[in-house]
Amino acid sequence: MASSSAYHSNFPPLPGALPPALACPVGLNFVSNLTKEDPVAEEFSLSFVPPATKVPFSTDELAKGVLDWGSSLIASEILSEFNGNPNKKYFCAKLDLRKAFNTVSRDFILNRLTLKGFPDIFVSWIKGCISDVHFSVNVNGALEGFFPSSSGLRQGCPLSPLLFSVVMDSFSCEIDDSNFEGIISGNISVKHLLYADDILVIGKASLANANSLKSLLSKLAEHTGLCINNAKCSILYSKNTPLATQITSLLGFFNAEDIRGAVIPKGVYKYIDKLCSKFLFYGSVDGKKLHLVAWKNTCLPKCFGGLGLPAFEALRFGFNCSFIWRFYTSPSLLAAWFKAKFISPWKTAPSMASKFWKSICLTAAKIQGNIQFHIASHDCKFSFFWDPWCNASAVATFRPPSTSPYLEVMECIHDGSWLIPSYLDQSIYGFILNIPISDNPPAPISWRGNFKPCFKAFVMHFYEDRHKVSWYTFVWHRNYALRFSSFVWLAMVDGLKTADVLAKRNIFIPSLCPFCRASEESISHLFFQCEFSFLVISFLLPSLQNFLLRPTIIQIFNV
Repeated sequence: MASSSAYHSNFPPLPGALPPALACPVGLNFVSNLTKEDPVAEEFSLSFVPPATKVPFSTDELAKGVLDWGSSLIASEILSEFNGNPNKKYFCAKLDLRKAFNTVSRDFILNRLTLKGFPDIFVSWIKGCISDVHFSVNVNGALEGFFPSSSGLRQGCPLSPLLFSVVMDSFSCEIDDSNFEGIISGNISVKHLLYADDILVIGKASLANANSLKSLLSKLAEHTGLCINNAKCSILYSKNTPLATQITSLLGFFNAEDIRGAVIPKGVYKYIDKLCSKFLFYGSVDGKKLHLVAWKNTCLPKCFGGLGLPAFEALRFGFNCSFIWRFYTSPSLLAAWFKAKFISPWKTAPSMASKFWKSICLTAAKIQGNIQFHIASHDCKFSFFWDPWCNASAVATFRPPSTSPYLEVMECIHDGSWLIPSYLDQSIYGFILNIPISDNPPAPISWRGNFKPCFKAFVMHFYEDRHKVSWYTFVWHRNYALRFSSFVWLAMVDGLKTADVLAKRNIFIPSLCPFCRASEESISHLFFQCEFSFLVISFLLPSLQNFLLRPTIIQIFNV
């Protein structure tokens, strides 16, 4: 049995309106475009989105500024702390919703939109897009009749993920307002993480918490139609949790032995590099074959003599730079969690910190001279001691904090002027009073004067200590043919298997040129010194006959 759907619209009839079967897709596209951040329609779109929908840190798809990979990083950090304090026991439950998109209540969605403050006309448009959906049964190749649907959202519809996020936002608000106890770092409390229909619930391993979670899930099923599939739900505990068995039995989940972190091991990097290298040079990952160009040189940008393939180390460096940038420019639960725990990327990472944060701190030290901090007259949340806002240096480098290590710069500014607290060392006044204070800087930080750097700028900084090659513009010109440019690239980096190149690797073959039988084979000889090959190339490029001496590959580019 197959199914198809026909659409009908509740939109008011307009002159020249489309038939009902076509009207709803048009309306659906119109409503979908209202939810996009389109520069042309931004002013029009925002008039339909009330401020109440901008829920900070609750769901990744609704909270502006929350990174799509933020939940996985926070989850990894939280799980790494599960056994940090032997006096505190936690559990982490991975919840699975049974047929989430097919069972969600449409009435709840519409009521929730109204509760959030969406205009009535907008809610009626949404109702027209999701309510009047009819299905037909395919019997022996023919469609027989139509029947309506009463619940669920169409999978693949551009509106469905956004509407589903509205539903999950209700669960997020409910658990935040409940007496469920989460895990705390500084002034940040994390009770749950949401991404689409994936739910992680983190809290203290107590029977009261388990009963609270069970009650919340019952309310979720009663009001939204979303039920938990206990057979696919798992739960992970801190080591030696005394109530683990009772909590598992109460919730009806199964125990998970481990949940993997977000950092890929170095051994996996090396293995993937090995497979990529074999596939690039030989078209297969099987067997062991010889290639003359090191993979790390192959993955260099073209301007540095490589093929421009992304290298794992460069991508990780760029990712770390992007994380540091968003740490200061995009408010999110991810940034708030790390700031509450570690204060600043430029503060020395403690020994118990995760590998990810240690990697962030190493990257921060490398790029310190390239980031400029701009002091705003209000709401400047830089760390007073640890962030390098004082002429590209941190105050802690010349005056270690004896008190108030969590002090922020905005606490030292009053009415647009510096007002250093009296309990601080007076000797630091001279370093600070000359730092300018701006009323409204474009962004808290900038990258070499750029307030909107791209990811490529971060990756290229990874190769800053390398020198550009002079020939890359000739090899990789605008109209290059990959086959020929790749061959010339191999010639420029000694990647061709000529006798002289192989001899450097203790592989000896007959060294005489197979064309002229007069000189030893080498790249320069095969292209230009050999009488036979030079005769052929001179016929193709007559201008080569104007050279007094035989040219090199570099000289040929200038012809």
